[in-house]
Amino acid sequence: MVVSLVGIAFLFNDSPRRFEKVSCLVFSPDGEHLAVAKHDARDANTPLKRYLADVCRTVSVLHVPSLDSETVIEQDFRRGNQGPAFRTYRYVGNALAFLPDSKTLAVLELGGGTVKIYDVETMKNHPFTNQELLALNFSVQADRGVLVTGFDEELIVWNLTSKKMLQKLRTPSNPFMRAPLIEFSPNAELVAAGGYDEVKLWSVADGSQIASLDGLTDQDAIRTLAFHPLAQQLVVSGLPWLRVYDFSGSQQAEIIPSGYWIHATCFSPDGKKLAVAVDQQIDIFDGTTWERLRTIPCSSSVACLTYSPDGNYLATGDYEGNVILWNAQASEPLRIFEPHGRRPAARWKLASVLLVIWCAISYWLMAKNKKAGLGPDLILKD
Repeated sequence: MVVSLVGIAFLFNDSPRRFEKVSCLVFSPDGEHLAVAKHDARDANTPLKRYLADVCRTVSVLHVPSLDSETVIEQDFRRGNQGPAFRTYRYVGNALAFLPDSKTLAVLELGGGTVKIYDVETMKNHPFTNQELLALNFSVQADRGVLVTGFDEELIVWNLTSKKMLQKLRTPSNPFMRAPLIEFSPNAELVAAGGYDEVKLWSVADGSQIASLDGLTDQDAIRTLAFHPLAQQLVVSGLPWLRVYDFSGSQQAEIIPSGYWIHATCFSPDGKKLAVAVDQQIDIFDGTTWERLRTIPCSSSVACLTYSPDGNYLATGDYEGNVILWNAQASEPLRIFEPHGRRPAARWKLASVLLVIWCAISYWLMAKNKKAGLGPDLILKD
């Protein structure tokens, strides 16, 4: 009877994903494709289901604006209860970046490691460089041909074409990610590196430190960085604040969000709007006056967001594993799509069905023998 119950538990146990989120979104430069990194830990800490890896990351490319054509670039699995995969799942930085041709995608290895370059059409890949490379975060300024990788308290700036190291920088530490937050200025002359309680600006040309942002303390818990595409300003967010700094490190303004948990920030290409994912909504601010223009309610907390190159669309990824494409002008959802994720383990479902059938037949035979007066203690004699 106990065995039968176990089989039934296997059969009907279709637990929802314990963790699931779209962790990174990026548009191609031509605006025709949207690359998506989706993390899920469907079976983490679920009894009797330890046969699957705890953390799965699926990288796929969607066609814009229909979102009806999906190409899976890679799918990787890691144990998620310990080690770098869990840390990267919980505190994911930049993991994807398109290169200028819109057909080549840079993908950071799950759990940290090398940066792989994928051909989106053929799905063939090769490492970005043959040199030893360990990264937990990276950023690309494709128009200027530079890439920066971060690990522990070190940034390395690379030339995208020659694959040569341009600069090596010492940066603020972030004990949660073991890598700083990284963001390029629009002209790629500066790179911002954010630790847990400090942000510094560095010159890409000579590796010199330009500024350290004023007024940050160990209580600020820095979450995101976003350069203004036109003005010499950097928006930094924490819990629960948004501040605007100039390139000298002086604070210019403070923005008041409508909630507490700030998950992501992004400017529109023309710099007129700043989108902020906060709690279960999106705040849209004026990119000059910093006044809140409107608040868009969402069904789930937004984990990441990005504007299309032409500014017509705003793409968001949430903590339910969905990608939503919005009309950036009217703030209305156009498409909702759930990208590819972990596939169910059909072989275990089949084994559960067979186990239940076997237990049912055994129980029926036992009941029939008992009714006929036969039992396990019966001794057959000639």
